[in-house]
Amino acid sequence: MGKGRQVRQEEGRRVKQERQQERQQKRKDKRKQEKRQEEGRGKTRGSKRKGKGEGEKGEGGGKGEEEGEAADEVSVGTAGQAADDEAEGEAAKGRQEAGPTPRDLRRHRRQPAVLSNPLNTPG
Repeated sequence: MGKGRQVRQEEGRRVKQERQQERQQKRKDKRKQEKRQEEGRGKTRGSKRKGKGEGEKGEGGGKGEEEGEAADEVSVGTAGQAADDEAEGEAAKGRQEAGPTPRDLRRHRRQPAVLSNPLNTPG
């Protein structure tokens, strides 16, 4: 009898772990999709990364070693998860120094003035 109980416990643990992994994967996919929508591009990941790399090189100036690493990531275009994370990390660093991106500017675009505003009336 004790054996059956142990088997059930192991089964429960295994199922629990599988569900957790599924949840993590779903979360990860959702995050990726949101990022893609924010970028305003489809699944062309290579072109997105290449653009960031070039911008970083131009803006950075005297970045030195890190800039070289980022450029390598762009030219190689590896599909590995670690490489992607590293490239995104480098791009994020570059973005902080470079100032607002076009997307940020779009987000904070001025709203059209209200028509009832007396200073805005035509004539």
